[in-house]
Amino acid sequence: MISGAMAAIGAIIYFSRVTTASPVLGNGFETNAILAVVLGGASLKGGKGNVLRTALGTFMVILMANCMNLLGASTYTQYLMRGAVLIMVVLLDRRK
Repeated sequence: MISGAMAAIGAIIYFSRVTTASPVLGNGFETNAILAVVLGGASLKGGKGNVLRTALGTFMVILMANCMNLLGASTYTQYLMRGAVLIMVVLLDRRK
């Protein structure tokens, strides 16, 4: 119930920013969420996570996106870079 309520609040806030509704509006956000959590130190194999580290991972994902926007990288290049960072972090997590 809490998860559904938070998703609804997030959708309302996002809708107010873009002022349009589309069923494909949030495509790609799940990759950002996974990347933020994994960058924050949570393992995909299970275990414990940390809210502060996840917030730091989210900050790093946002910083990376803003830097690529300022550099004028295309949307496809940004998806490619996020995927490359995710693969690199997962591979580094396997070595622990």
